[in-house]
Amino acid sequence: MSRKKRASPSSKLDCIPGLELEEVKENIRTWIEHFLSVNHPVFNNLPPCPFAKKAWTDGLVEVIMCPQPKYFAKEKELLNKDKEVLVYVFNRVNISPSLLATIAEEFNKQNPELLALEDHPDDPELVQDVRMNHGCYALILVQRRDKVNRAREMLAKKGYYDN
Repeated sequence: MSRKKRASPSSKLDCIPGLELEEVKENIRTWIEHFLSVNHPVFNNLPPCPFAKKAWTDGLVEVIMCPQPKYFAKEKELLNKDKEVLVYVFNRVNISPSLLATIAEEFNKQNPELLALEDHPDDPELVQDVRMNHGCYALILVQRRDKVNRAREMLAKKGYYDN
């Protein structure tokens, strides 16, 4: 019987027994494929996140397990190399929505060229009646601010924000 390779302690959530990095990546990939990349009338028949699938498929997304908030953003230099999105995964049991928001806000103040967006399952993000949250993990997504702003401008021209 072969055993699955376990994630190293630094890349494993500390209090969700049995959760492995590859399982988290698969869960996020499924969210991207089956929700973020599916056209929806609320977004003028565009996907909720029109760029997510290509970024994932092109290997431009790095998923990073973050067992404690003090480890957040240690890998931000990857955005200057070959990654466009860093997805930090936190233990949703040990981090409240308000703490997650504070971490993202402080990061944004200290790193004006970057943008951190938080997503906590216990803090629903609704656009009309569409729940945008991942729903399973507490996440902070970090991207270069200029790329996000260019994407927003392009989406605005396509009516994405009309609703």
